[in-house]
Amino acid sequence: MMKKTEENRSRRIMTRLKPEEYKVIQDRFKKTMFRKMSEYSWNVLLEKTITVTHCDKSMDEVLEELILLRKELNVIGINFNQAVRKLNSVEGMPDAH
Repeated sequence: MMKKTEENRSRRIMTRLKPEEYKVIQDRFKKTMFRKMSEYSWNVLLEKTITVTHCDKSMDEVLEELILLRKELNVIGINFNQAVRKLNSVEGMPDAH
């Protein structure tokens, strides 16, 4: 079995940008799946494939409403469980079986 040797990146590329240019790059970076600007820059410079996320704004309101409904259903479920537990703990109550 051959050992895979990993070569560290030791060369730096430094450049200066105008604020508008930096904003354009930053905006593009935010739309990608990369966590670090350096990863994004490295992939752009080496012409690697860049995966861009797309946010469908029309679904935002629907998702917000679904999140609220899920929270509300969770609260209803908790209240129901508490009521059933209390009902089952009452002494002298005949079983429902």
